[in-house]
Amino acid sequence: MRAFRGLGNFRGNAGFGTWIFRIVHNLWVDSLRRRPAIDQVCLESQSNLADPSPGPEKAMLRQERLAAFLAALRRLGPDARAAVVLRDIHGFAYEEASSVAGVPVGTFKFRLHRGRAELRALLRGSALVGE
Repeated sequence: MRAFRGLGNFRGNAGFGTWIFRIVHNLWVDSLRRRPAIDQVCLESQSNLADPSPGPEKAMLRQERLAAFLAALRRLGPDARAAVVLRDIHGFAYEEASSVAGVPVGTFKFRLHRGRAELRALLRGSALVGE
C-alpha cells in the first residue's frame, strides 16, 4: 500500500525494484525500533548453510547452525544487520544495497565489514561452526 500511495514520488533515480525495496527496508528498520526482539529475517528458504546430504543427523545439524546464525544476526545493530541481509542474504550489489540503505557506498561497505566481523566473533564460540 505504501508503494502504491507513494507512486507519484518515484523519481526514477534508481530502479523501480530498488525503490520498492527501499520502502520495505524502511518499514523493516521501523519495526526493529519498535520490537527489536522479533526475528526479522526468514532464512529457511534462502539458507546457504544447507547441506545437501541426506539423513536426520545432517538435517538436525543444519537446523542448529541456522538457529545459531539467526541468533547471532539478531544481536547485530540495525545498520550492520541490514547490510549483511541486503548483501549476503539477498545478494544486492554494493551500489544497489547502499541505495536501499540510504547511505554512500563506502558507508555501506563499512557497515557490512563491521557486521560480518561481529557475526564471525559471535559464531566463533559456537561448536556448530566449522564442523
